[in-house]
Amino acid sequence: MPSDGRTRHAERLCALDDIPDGEGKGFTRPGLGDRGDFFVVRRGAAVYGYLNRCPHAELPLDFVPDQFIDRRTGHILCAVHGATFRVADGSCLSGPCPGTALDPVSIELRGRSVFLTDARASGCQLQARSESGGDPMEDRPNRGSS
Repeated sequence: MPSDGRTRHAERLCALDDIPDGEGKGFTRPGLGDRGDFFVVRRGAAVYGYLNRCPHAELPLDFVPDQFIDRRTGHILCAVHGATFRVADGSCLSGPCPGTALDPVSIELRGRSVFLTDARASGCQLQARSESGGDPMEDRPNRGSS
C-alpha cells in the first residue's frame, strides 16, 4: 500500500479469496483516473492496486477481463504491446515504457477483506466491472483460471 497521504477513504472491494493467488481482479470506481478502472493483484496475503492504464499506450492493460498477469513470468502484462511491470511497485520491467510505472491505487487488506483506501475514490460508488449489464455491485466471475 503506498504511503503517499492518499489513504483516507475505506471501502470493501471483495474477499481476499475472490482474487486467486497470483492473479488480478478489475474494478471500476468513478473518480480514479480517466475511466475509473483499476485492478488488484494478489500475492499470497499481500495485495497491490493500480489504475488499469498502461503508462505508454494509455490503454487498459487487460484485453481479456481480469487477465493482468503474464502466466510465464508472474509480472503484470500490458496486453496491447507486451510491456511487463513488477507487481510490488508497478515499475516497467520490459517494453516501450522504460523509466515509467503504473499509477498506484491505495489498497489495504483487513482480515480476509480487500479495501480501497484511495482518497481519489471518496464520494463515489464502487462498481465491479461487468460484461453482463447486471447489478454493478455484483463481483464478476473470475474468468482467469482454466
